[in-house]
Amino acid sequence: MISVSELKKGTVITLDGAHWIVEDYHIQKTAQRKPVLQVRLRNMRTGHVIERSFNETDRVEAPEVATRQFQFLYEDKNGYVFMDAETYDQITVAPEIIGKGKWLLKEGAEFPIRLVEGQPVQVVFPPAFVDEVVETGEGSASGHASNVLKDAKLACGLEIKVPQFIRVGDLVRVDTETHKYLGKETARK
Repeated sequence: MISVSELKKGTVITLDGAHWIVEDYHIQKTAQRKPVLQVRLRNMRTGHVIERSFNETDRVEAPEVATRQFQFLYEDKNGYVFMDAETYDQITVAPEIIGKGKWLLKEGAEFPIRLVEGQPVQVVFPPAFVDEVVETGEGSASGHASNVLKDAKLACGLEIKVPQFIRVGDLVRVDTETHKYLGKETARK
C-alpha cells in the first residue's frame, strides 16, 4: 500500500480489482476543505480512462512493477512489437501506451519497458530527443528574430515549429512529451 501523495505520472495502482496507470494528477485546494488529489487513470486492460478523487490520507495498493530492456522491431496492426534484450521474447505494446513517443521508435532502438504481471504498462522514453530537419520553409526577410517560428519536418516524420535560423540538415533537440523545439545541436562526428 502506498499513500496517494506518492502518486506520480506513470505509477501503477490496483483499484477495484484492476490495474490502472496514472496519466495525470493535480491537487485541488480550497480554503474551506482539505486538499483533494484529482487523478486521471487509464485501465491497463481496456484502455478506459476515468477521473478519480482521493483525500490526502487515502492509501492505494501498488502491484509489483518490473523494468526490462526491450528493442523495437516493427509496427503492425495490433501495435508496436518489441523484443526482450535478454530472452528474445517478443511483446506487442498498444498504441495508447506508446502515446506521443511513437516518433522515437526506430528499428533497433532500445527502451526500458515497465511490466506488471508480464504486461507492458509504460515505455520509458527520454525527456528529449535529437533528430535531423529534412524539410523547412525559408526564413523570413526580417532576419534572425528568435521569437518568429516556422514549420519544419524531422527525419522521424514529426512536424514541429522551429526558429527562422534552422535549415535543412540541422540537428534539433525536441521535447518528447510536448514536441516543442528545445535547441539546436551540433553535428556528432
